[in-house]
Amino acid sequence: MRSQEFSTIPDIMERLYGKNKTLTVISSFLTMVVPFGWVIGNLIAFGKLYSGLTGLSTTTLVLAFAVISLLLVLPAGLKSVAWADFFFGCLMGLICLATLYFLYDMGGGFGNVMAKVPDNLKSFPGGMASLGWGTVILWFMAVIPGSLTNQMYFQRIFAAKDINYVKMSLFLSGVVIIISEIWASLFGMGIRAMNPGLEREMATGWFLTQIPVWFLALYAGLIVSAIMSTVASGIQSVALNAVNDIYKKILNPGATENDMKHKSKIISVIVTFLAVAIALVYPRVLNVIVATYAFSAAGLMFPIFAGVLLRRKNLITAKSVIISMIVGFIVCFGAMLMETVIPYAIYGLAGSGIALIIACMIFKDDKKVAGNMG
Repeated sequence: MRSQEFSTIPDIMERLYGKNKTLTVISSFLTMVVPFGWVIGNLIAFGKLYSGLTGLSTTTLVLAFAVISLLLVLPAGLKSVAWADFFFGCLMGLICLATLYFLYDMGGGFGNVMAKVPDNLKSFPGGMASLGWGTVILWFMAVIPGSLTNQMYFQRIFAAKDINYVKMSLFLSGVVIIISEIWASLFGMGIRAMNPGLEREMATGWFLTQIPVWFLALYAGLIVSAIMSTVASGIQSVALNAVNDIYKKILNPGATENDMKHKSKIISVIVTFLAVAIALVYPRVLNVIVATYAFSAAGLMFPIFAGVLLRRKNLITAKSVIISMIVGFIVCFGAMLMETVIPYAIYGLAGSGIALIIACMIFKDDKKVAGNMG
């Protein structure tokens, strides 16, 4: 896919299954779900992180941060967001090391802190399931397939100048993810040892009230920058889908570049307004992000990767894919509402895969009209 000069996931679907307005709209919606979830989750995170520190309400902070993020994304594009991600990511890596030093020094040393952590939390691999295997499986089945269908990752791969840069970035990303998970575990256990009654998503906010002022200024500033960069990425990604895949391809094929830029800014404002509304009604960071990953994966996983793997077999048509995406999303959403014992992401993925197989059998005589992908 790297060689095909795609901009969005609906571009991939069009190349695989031909031009189909219904397919474009549904795939655009499912593609926008994850970055939209990122925007909501990070707005909530900012409000919770700084409510205790500033004394302001979460609602006030969410609204203020949404306005500031819009001021960043409206005049700029993906290039500025990508460079911001890189620089702030490097700085956050250094600051994260310093946070562990302050945290464990505050608790009387690594040994004293870890002695206060229950064995079921710090053991491996048992500690990984401290929230329950159901939650672990849900995260796994939502985040892994959701990452494989996350347009923001695709965009960075498609935008790289050379395939070697892509390979290097994927390897380095894997290393950074492993390191960040180790850091998060140590950081979380340290705070758990010193303040066991703290609500989970308030952990970092509490830590900010305990560190020296000079380090607080540095750490808080970098967190703001990192969250703002993520929110800007999410807004920009949703706006790109809405303008490129729905407005230009369906509503106004003759749209000019200036017209698309104008519409992109309007959509960015609308997306931010909706994200703020949801963040204030349902202020749960992890729940929002995991749910959006699950919905996106349930609808897009099989249509994208089955299409790529079977692209020369002429087996899958646009009708089959549309049915697969709709069934996957509906089943996933329904299972979440019913609070099923089996994680709802699994139901969604299974529903999408089974629906795709059945639909391919029903519509096997349909002629497939699609572009060439290798």
